[in-house]
Amino acid sequence: MTGRIWVAIVSWAATSLAVVGVAYNLTTTEVNSVTSTDWKAFAIIAGVGVTLLTSIFGAIFSLLSQVQQQDASHSIELLKHQVSALRQATDAVYAAASSYYHTLAQMETGKFDQAQVDDCEKICIQATGYLKDVPEEAKEKWYEFWTRARQVSEDAGQDGADPKAIWTAEAKNIGSALKDLETHIRRAQNASA
Repeated sequence: MTGRIWVAIVSWAATSLAVVGVAYNLTTTEVNSVTSTDWKAFAIIAGVGVTLLTSIFGAIFSLLSQVQQQDASHSIELLKHQVSALRQATDAVYAAASSYYHTLAQMETGKFDQAQVDDCEKICIQATGYLKDVPEEAKEKWYEFWTRARQVSEDAGQDGADPKAIWTAEAKNIGSALKDLETHIRRAQNASA
């Protein structure tokens, strides 16, 4: 913004000096009125003045245009970076949640693998590093899903637990939580496109 102010000040000063110069030339030469019989001297002086003003205005508008283009270019690059960060973050968060869901879905057959669940927990912990670039609503859905998935895995990991029965009771809830997360992530990605 400061650069624009200086450009405006310089352009105003240059224009003022040009106008004063033309006015001074017109008053100090023999061409004092439009009714003078020597139009040639008036045309030369006025032509120089008009050419000077046109050149100054052309330079000013060129500078202003260049400043605007630089600002627009910077804004576009910043927007590209933000969209890229959002896309990367939402992809990482959804991939972690999807992986956790599919690991837990194996409980439908009565199988529960604590080592796979531990791997999913690590992936989810890594995904939290991306949450800074995820919109607040999607972030809330992420935590809702992860809390629910963690609770299901803790219940299934207890001695004597029946993974199939736990999955039957929780499958709809955890599937719904994953679907809500996906919906909010898609909404965020579409809004940034």
